[in-house]
Amino acid sequence: MLDVYSSRDNRLVVVHNEKLQGTTNGPNRPVGELSVAELKQLDAGSWFHPAFQGVRIPTFDEVLAMVSRERRGPTMIAINIKRITREGERQLVSMVAEHGLLSESFAFDQDDACSRRLKAYNPAFRIGQNVGRKDFDRELAAGDLDVLLLTFVPTPEEMSRVHQKKKVALFNFSGSGPDGRNTALWDRVKEAGCDGMLTDFPLQCRLHWRNQE
Repeated sequence: MLDVYSSRDNRLVVVHNEKLQGTTNGPNRPVGELSVAELKQLDAGSWFHPAFQGVRIPTFDEVLAMVSRERRGPTMIAINIKRITREGERQLVSMVAEHGLLSESFAFDQDDACSRRLKAYNPAFRIGQNVGRKDFDRELAAGDLDVLLLTFVPTPEEMSRVHQKKKVALFNFSGSGPDGRNTALWDRVKEAGCDGMLTDFPLQCRLHWRNQE
C-alpha cells in the first residue's frame, strides 16, 4: 500500500504520514509545504532502525519503476490517495499507465468526485473502496467499483458473484490489531477465494501458508 502526497512543487511522493516529524528527521510540517528537493534531504529510515539510516522519501514515479522492474509474481498496488492536487491526480493516472501497471493498481480513500476525475483521465484506471457486509449487495450491483475492500470475510458464493462481475475483492484488516495476526482468519479469507489481503503482516502470513504446503 502506497500513501501518496503532492509536494510543494507539485510532484507526487510516497510517505506514510502527512506531518514529516515521526517518520523522518524533518520538521513538524505537512509534506505539501516542502519541495521534492527538500524532502529528499530528510532521513526517512532511522526512526525504524539504524540499519536504514539515510533512506530517502521516494517519488511515486520511483516506486512504480521499482515495482515494474523488481516484481517476481502477481502484484497488487493499493494507492491510498492522501493530499494531492488536481495536477497530481492527472500525474498519478499517467504514471501508472506509463509503467504498465493499470491492471495491478487501484486507488482508494479518495472522495467520489476525485474517483470520477481519475476515471475520466483513463477509464482503465481502477477504483477501490471499503465495503461492509450491509453494503455489499448494493455496491456490487451499482458497478461503480473495480476493487471491493471487504471489511468482513466473504463466503465462497459472494466471491463467485464478485468474479462474475469481473471485479476484485480484497480483505482489509484495517491496521495492526489482534486480528491482523489471526492465522485462523487468514485461512478463512484464503478459503473464501479472496483475491488478496491488506495486512501489516504479509511475511508472517506468507510463511504460515507456506508451512501448510
